[in-house]
Amino acid sequence: MTGEERAVIAQLWGDGRFHLTGSRFWNRKDPLEIPLSPDTDVDFVAEHDPEIISDALKIGFRPREENHALKDGYAGGDGTTVDVLYFGCIQIILKYHVDVYLAVQNSVGVEFYKNYLWKKNSAKDNIQTVLKFLYELECQKRGISSDIGIGELTYDY
Repeated sequence: MTGEERAVIAQLWGDGRFHLTGSRFWNRKDPLEIPLSPDTDVDFVAEHDPEIISDALKIGFRPREENHALKDGYAGGDGTTVDVLYFGCIQIILKYHVDVYLAVQNSVGVEFYKNYLWKKNSAKDNIQTVLKFLYELECQKRGISSDIGIGELTYDY
């Protein structure tokens, strides 16, 4: 990780609109159960919002290229991701209803994450189904639609 990447991480960390997610989030909860490798990327999640996108682009993030598919699992395969912005080893995963995503993330324990959601797990083929199910349950609990219009992606930023 470069010094520039560390500075960007510190900037995102201090901004309440960006939230740590992925392996680094879970490693902070239990470093022995979720070890990190030197090449582990840094994932943040944020609301899909024009101001957030603009601010990220101003500090050097770049949008996903049109022909670059959203990755399965954490970024797209679960049907809750709208887009991803990139800066070196850092990604900002853009979602609608990020508060719902965070509620789901915070409601499952490390063992559940390790057994069902971690990309290094042998059951990783089920990640998308499990995440989408948990997301839909949380949306139902809040009385909001879980249909976020995936497939209507725009690249005008």
